[in-house]
Amino acid sequence: MSRKIKLLFSIGFISIQLVLLISILATSGKLNNILSFSSVVCSFMFSLIFISLKNNKYLTQIALLFTVVSDIFLVLIQPQNQAVAMTTFSVVQILYFVRIWCETKNKKLNLINLIVRVCLIIIVEIITIIIVKENVDYVSIISMFYYTNLILNLIFSFINFKISPLLAIGLVFFLLCDTFVGFSSAINVYFAISESSWIYKLVFSSFNFIWFFYVPSQTLLALSTVNFKQQKN
Repeated sequence: MSRKIKLLFSIGFISIQLVLLISILATSGKLNNILSFSSVVCSFMFSLIFISLKNNKYLTQIALLFTVVSDIFLVLIQPQNQAVAMTTFSVVQILYFVRIWCETKNKKLNLINLIVRVCLIIIVEIITIIIVKENVDYVSIISMFYYTNLILNLIFSFINFKISPLLAIGLVFFLLCDTFVGFSSAINVYFAISESSWIYKLVFSSFNFIWFFYVPSQTLLALSTVNFKQQKN
């Protein structure tokens, strides 16, 4: 596929996602859920146009598929099944970890990535159990596993920024989205925050910050599967 056609497909995709984002921010209820889920499916479908087993970007396409599965349980199915969703979202971050690992040519950096990841996950889980105490459950444990992997993926993707800048920026938006999701889910469940605090007001604002960050994240991650370099004949 020529570079020009790839650009045309990408511009069309970005335009669709922009329309969906504006619509998501302007609607609520069941229509909002349908539009929100459609934006996730659209990202996955777009990535399939450029699927190839010649490089490790197919890992992102699999990750986008698991993202769709996750949002079935968070967006479409009511009531939400956070346990299943966070498990599949954890698979998503593991897939991004594997992609970053494969793209990193420095074996020493890969070793550091692995050691830091294992140690930090253990430490974070222990801290979670200590802080949450009797409220600890599978959702809190798997959520911290997921969130820790997301942060580390973000850090190491920026170390490899030149290799895949869209992946790194996409993970930034992913982290911003999930920070809002995490606070909205944890407040008054695992810890209490005063309704007068700025954190509470920001998290429970009428503005849909979650999808404001989530749609761009999935858009950029889908675009990271496209090789815009001109292929030589």
